[in-house]
Amino acid sequence: MSARFNLAIHSSSGDYDVRIGHGTFDELLTERAEDPIVADAFFADRLQREQARTLLLPAEEEHKTLGAAAALIERLRDLGTARGDELIAVGGGIIQDVATAAASLYMRGLAWSYAPTTLLGMADSCIGGKSSLNVGRYKNLAGNFHPPKTVVVDPTFIDTLPEEDRAGGLCEAMKISYCRGPEAFDRYLELYEDGDQAALIHHALAAKQWFIEVDEFDRAERRLLNFGHTFAHALEAATRFGVGHGIAVGIGVLAAEAFAGHPAPALAAHARTLVAAADDLPARLEGRDRDVFEAAVLSDKKHSHGHVHLILPAAGGAIAEQRFPRDAQTIARVQAALDEAIATVIA
Repeated sequence: MSARFNLAIHSSSGDYDVRIGHGTFDELLTERAEDPIVADAFFADRLQREQARTLLLPAEEEHKTLGAAAALIERLRDLGTARGDELIAVGGGIIQDVATAAASLYMRGLAWSYAPTTLLGMADSCIGGKSSLNVGRYKNLAGNFHPPKTVVVDPTFIDTLPEEDRAGGLCEAMKISYCRGPEAFDRYLELYEDGDQAALIHHALAAKQWFIEVDEFDRAERRLLNFGHTFAHALEAATRFGVGHGIAVGIGVLAAEAFAGHPAPALAAHARTLVAAADDLPARLEGRDRDVFEAAVLSDKKHSHGHVHLILPAAGGAIAEQRFPRDAQTIARVQAALDEAIATVIA
């Protein structure tokens, strides 16, 4: 039997446990046989036996909204969900975001647990307790903090993912490890070569754990985990989400390196390897809208009045938050850095 791992995450709103290992999802369903489930519609067949208590939601970007959270709240009420019940969320980041928001608001707060089914969710977003919802044309503009009671990470779900989605999840694990420091990044590369999925996920989450415990509400150190994300979110918008989040993060990391001018050869080489898993990437990138990209960059919620804030590589393998004037010159540099990054992945 493959190894299992556990983490105990400390949060001001309550501590929660993370269980990592094959079989943990079925154990959760058995333990919580009466509680409602909100799941990615992709898993309708997998949850057929739980049909009476399962609410299905298409995991599509247009459903990552306040309206979708409100609709879920209404469906939970129709199902007869009471304050003492707990919601089980099954799916990737979109399901997590909507479930987090809905659980936090339903009857002023419903306990919930999360079973991530994407590698992005397993290696990154499943801990930290944040929801991020799109409002109109603005990505991740609304959200809150409502940590789950339990997280179960079952690597069995990785087998359901296409290669590009697996690579996208690894882009986030790579980024987190690099943010934690050179030793954490070197260990990530070792685990990547070993192919031990559970151990790699545990490593990435343990690296992220430091950030979310020292800066739970994302005001200082935790902001560093946005490394590559200003570029990534804007690239997603500019391609009408034709480039998924994980691959966009890989390209964003390369763009941040190009912008900063501090070479990170091992990071860049690995990012290019992961991004190469995306099919037809040149065609998807060629049609990006540069005006939409600029608008998305400027709407990033990390920015302050008059300044653009970017998380960039620094000397000695470190990263740092830097600010630049909110002007045409800065935007031109951002566009040029993205162009340079894209050139290296489609060459």
